[in-house]
Amino acid sequence: MAHLSVTLTLAPARVQVTWRLSDVVFTAGEPLGQLPLSIAGAPTVQIEGKAVVAADETGPVPLVASLVESDDGEPLRIWSVERSTSGPVQVSFLAVPVAEQPRAATPPLELREEGVGLSGSLKSFLVLPPGPEDLTFELHWERLVGRDGSTDGWMTVCSLGEGNGCDGEPLVGTGLELLGDTYVMCGDLADQHHRDGHSRSGG
Repeated sequence: MAHLSVTLTLAPARVQVTWRLSDVVFTAGEPLGQLPLSIAGAPTVQIEGKAVVAADETGPVPLVASLVESDDGEPLRIWSVERSTSGPVQVSFLAVPVAEQPRAATPPLELREEGVGLSGSLKSFLVLPPGPEDLTFELHWERLVGRDGSTDGWMTVCSLGEGNGCDGEPLVGTGLELLGDTYVMCGDLADQHHRDGHSRSGG
């Protein structure tokens, strides 16, 4: 059965995303990953086409980025493979939080800085494979490092349930929809967090 392992590594003001997909083969010209330009009016992260890199058991997999229309008629960024893949496929890229002010009357789905941490729904910053929809997945965080190089006080919380996906115990589930709808917060969660993402403790 297809299985997706997602690793999120927090760096100052960004998230390094790496995922590994097993038991799925992509043929030349087929989309490997996709990300809408917006979700329910909330903007997704901006990722340059060349910023997404992929590899399989034979080496780097060249990708071609393009903008298409989704089944719902919305703009959709896709990354397609230039050759067929062999074995598990690994994808990696940097996700930088949205900088502009939140739009009126939109849900807070986008990846944003919150105090000295980050928050957002995974579907707002993960370039995800187009399927299969019923794949199993696991989600975990690499060691979190603060802006000062310290890990003191840093933690993660996730809408998947108890646990934070650290220390070798990933959060698990089934289905791309569940994974995309997962909401995460990470950083110094004892600090104040505000919708505009610019406040600090005592501010």
